[in-house]
Amino acid sequence: MKNEYNFTKIKSQNWFDEKTCDEIISKNKNRYGKSQKDLVHYSNIMLAIIQDSGIRSKTVYDELLKKWKDYVPLHRVFDENENLSYGDSLKTMEGSARDIIDPIQSIIASTNSFIKRAEKNKAKILLAGLVRCNGVGRLIEEVDGKKPDDHTTITFYEDGVKKYLQTDESVVYAVNNMTTPQMNWFAKFLRIGTNLLRNLVTVYNPNFAIRNMARDIQDAYVYSNGKNKSLIEAVTDIVQTPLYTIKGIMSVYHKDEDFNEWMIHGGAQASFWSMDRDYTQVSIDKLTRKQKKNLSMYQRIKDGGAQFLNLMSAFGEYSELGTRIGHYKKIKDILAKEHGGQNTYNDLVVAAYESRDLMDFARGGAASRSWNALTAFANANLQGIDKFCRTFNPEKLKTEEGRKEFGYSVLRLMISSVLPALFLFILNHDEDWYKNDLNDWERRSHWILGENFRVPKGMDFGVRFMSNLTEDALNWMYNNKPMEFKKTFIEPVFETLPDLCPTALQPIFESMANYDFFTKNPIVPRRLESLPEHLQYDDRTLGIAKYLGEVTDYSPKKIEHIITGFTGNMGKGFFRAADVVVGDKKASLPPIDWIPIVGGFFRIPYRNPKIINDYYEQLDNQTKLHNEFKATGKKPEGYNENLFNRFKKIQKEMQKFSKLERAAVENLNLDNEEKDRRQIAIQKKRIALVEKVMLK
Repeated sequence: MKNEYNFTKIKSQNWFDEKTCDEIISKNKNRYGKSQKDLVHYSNIMLAIIQDSGIRSKTVYDELLKKWKDYVPLHRVFDENENLSYGDSLKTMEGSARDIIDPIQSIIASTNSFIKRAEKNKAKILLAGLVRCNGVGRLIEEVDGKKPDDHTTITFYEDGVKKYLQTDESVVYAVNNMTTPQMNWFAKFLRIGTNLLRNLVTVYNPNFAIRNMARDIQDAYVYSNGKNKSLIEAVTDIVQTPLYTIKGIMSVYHKDEDFNEWMIHGGAQASFWSMDRDYTQVSIDKLTRKQKKNLSMYQRIKDGGAQFLNLMSAFGEYSELGTRIGHYKKIKDILAKEHGGQNTYNDLVVAAYESRDLMDFARGGAASRSWNALTAFANANLQGIDKFCRTFNPEKLKTEEGRKEFGYSVLRLMISSVLPALFLFILNHDEDWYKNDLNDWERRSHWILGENFRVPKGMDFGVRFMSNLTEDALNWMYNNKPMEFKKTFIEPVFETLPDLCPTALQPIFESMANYDFFTKNPIVPRRLESLPEHLQYDDRTLGIAKYLGEVTDYSPKKIEHIITGFTGNMGKGFFRAADVVVGDKKASLPPIDWIPIVGGFFRIPYRNPKIINDYYEQLDNQTKLHNEFKATGKKPEGYNENLFNRFKKIQKEMQKFSKLERAAVENLNLDNEEKDRRQIAIQKKRIALVEKVMLK
């Protein structure tokens, strides 16, 4: 899709007299409603920014504002619909048959572009001020008249007059690209992998969208504390937050007045998702249904694929924007009560700011943007840390209002982290699956609602840290599991920070090391490590990975990790469907955690039990210490000869279980459901054996 945005100049055809503007708004009154005055005000703010930066002189600015009271940009759409004719409509005033982008959305995009341009011009004016000091002429100088060579000249505006600075070519390049990440060819290549993962894992992944909404609701509750008036409000808001999110989703779907107000007041500029098009394109489909009958097969397939991807994107849009607009509605309602049931213009601005400040992805400098280009979600992680620090800033304790806000923030954090952790521990801690099967990575990143259900925890550092600290302390008191300082206090901090390894290289490095940095578990389970490389797979391994393993004699588990590391659940779902079609998997109902959209809320127990991983880790450690003892004759610290002998004694039994598991995996007469049942039964036998040895 390509949109024609000509922002380098304010073109005359985008400015209309009052009569024409009224005609445009009246024809779209159902869409804009009461928002038209705000639309005008917002465009005037944009002009003020332009004038303040020196791009336009005050005289020109005043003349524009006096002559053209209303700004209505009619930017055209250049995409898959550009060859379709819609007949007579308002857009034909300029003689074009192309569709017009929603003027409100164009104003948002326009404002963003003008602000960037104005701020860059301000920086150039500051540079010009330095040039006008004595003694810098040998480095950079101001020149008059016609613009010199582009490669050695910096162009800027001062009071609406174009001026020039002449300097070294490298300085010109740095100034003209000061908001653009500087990358060599290798960094640009790595960025391709980052963009691929970011899009497939988030934008085109409905599983991510619904899980992301669950996380955002929790984070929104923690950070929506600015308008609390009582303790009761802070407690009951835990119910109101998801209800307002549902209202927000409906606003996004219907594009109602709240949605347009939120857009006009800048809320969308903090969004992770693109807002320049209506993904569903429902109106275009209705207008072009007859014409599509005459399209070629290629064009139909192309349009169908684009609409499918747009539909996938819509899930993500609704999940994030629903939370933001829901919060906008809530703040509006609170402020309306304070002003006699009617919102002032300032209320709408405050509500929009509060909604975008839940997590403002537009924040960030040149360094963080360069980092984000190579590491997916780097800026999101940094903004999460920044939001936590701003919310729990000790400076707030210096004022009465700040202490009240700080107190409500702490209360919300306790309600959203400590209380659910305490409740779920009481519910789960006596269960065998909790003690022996549940891995630390899953427990630390999810609320575990029983053996088969889980809900992602909010991304907020405070929620995760406090909930995990609570659970670690309870495990220490009731299950005799010692609290490890590194795991409890150090690792959570580093897990919050963005990855240092570029996203395009991480799956490859992980497969080479046979170690998943996120789960902190081996990629190839220890029970499969003794097998030849090409046989290191189980019943859930992708068929394409097994085929490539045969060809390359490389572990299918590692190949699968690389594939899904770049394509996420979208790639995994595609290849799983292909397995059924080509016959690699016997057709059966898919496992419940494979179901699109909701599969992420389910867990299949006993796939990779924690106690089995612990057994192999301790076996490796005791084996090394045993070899050291044999070599030196001195008993090393931590060596337990009795434990080592018990571990070695059950090795044959563990090998028998591996043979039984392999037989189930290779049996083509079994469907996936039956294979799962047999493997779970084998895992339970492994656990019983290992538990007996480790607890002696």
